[in-house]
Amino acid sequence: MLLKLAGVQMLFSALFQFATLFVTVYYSVGGGVRRAALFNLILFVAWGIAFFIAFRLTERGTRTGLILAGTFNTLGMCSMLWHIGGIWLASVCIGCSGGFFWPSFLYVYQSMGKISEDGQLFARVSLWSSLISLFIPMIVGLIVAGAGFRVGFAIMLVLSICLALLGSTLPNARTERIRFTRSSWQHPAYYLTNIARGYFFSFISMAGGLLVYAATGNEAVMGSLATLFGLISLLSNTILAYAVPDRFQKPALIASGLLYIVASTLFFGHGLWIVIAYNVLLAVANPFANNVIVALNFAYMRRRFTNQAEAMLTREWALTVGRALFFGGMMAFGLNAKSHWFLGYLITISVVPLLAFIGSLSFNRKEPANTVSHSSSPA
Repeated sequence: MLLKLAGVQMLFSALFQFATLFVTVYYSVGGGVRRAALFNLILFVAWGIAFFIAFRLTERGTRTGLILAGTFNTLGMCSMLWHIGGIWLASVCIGCSGGFFWPSFLYVYQSMGKISEDGQLFARVSLWSSLISLFIPMIVGLIVAGAGFRVGFAIMLVLSICLALLGSTLPNARTERIRFTRSSWQHPAYYLTNIARGYFFSFISMAGGLLVYAATGNEAVMGSLATLFGLISLLSNTILAYAVPDRFQKPALIASGLLYIVASTLFFGHGLWIVIAYNVLLAVANPFANNVIVALNFAYMRRRFTNQAEAMLTREWALTVGRALFFGGMMAFGLNAKSHWFLGYLITISVVPLLAFIGSLSFNRKEPANTVSHSSSPA
């Protein structure tokens, strides 16, 4: 099952990477940074709404969500290919694809039991999906630069159909019915940590895409550099998955958190090499920070929530709030690495991974399990 799980994540990673890199650039070329921010803002709001709908669907089985993920991305690519519905339809469809995908994928992963709390196991699944980063950005970048965005949209249309087909072959696990009670919202550190993660990693996606494109002005160069960053992340994932013992995972996360802060100081200078060096350091740090924090999230969810579907839904809503805050701010203020305020802003937000780790440790202290009751009416 791990092979199929990795396969659908590889396909979704390719589609999502195309959206965050090339579709974001596509809208920025004609409408500037704020239009690119609008695309992402609509996308993630639709994502959060679809996430809730997907959980209602997965009460009868997770397979439907994976099929709908491929179907909605297919509609989004059709919208862009034939200019139907403009930025609103495309962003809503692509966002719904992500919203329908993750509940099914995460619940199938979590249904594997206690081993889902192992940061190394999550790193191995992520390692296989990271293989997509070795060739998709570079190849698609070359195609888009040479043949135009329409050919890229057509390729993603085919991959979207493949996602729906492969998703239909995964086990049809069922989630518990979601029942919100007052205690559902009594996890402030858990929610604030994920809001912060949603905000920070939204910036990270823009750093590897839009900031690189702004410095180069070429889709092929942006795609090739994204492949380089993917190779470095693959190496980091490999080290975490196979060479870092469990007792050293948390110290490794602390080191990666400090690396984010050090990397941000590069922007005392300007130019393409500064942007490249910054993203290289991020590619080293991201797998250590993200995989360990995700594993801590799963550990908390299993201990503190009776209803695992509720735990994942509220976690995703917290991430969505963080993303909306980032892209809303990007619409209001732009994203210019040469502006006088950018360095201070970057150093400030670079402490987020360390704060997220500290928050994850605090809410994983041993406390009474299963604090959520089922006494209230369903939401």
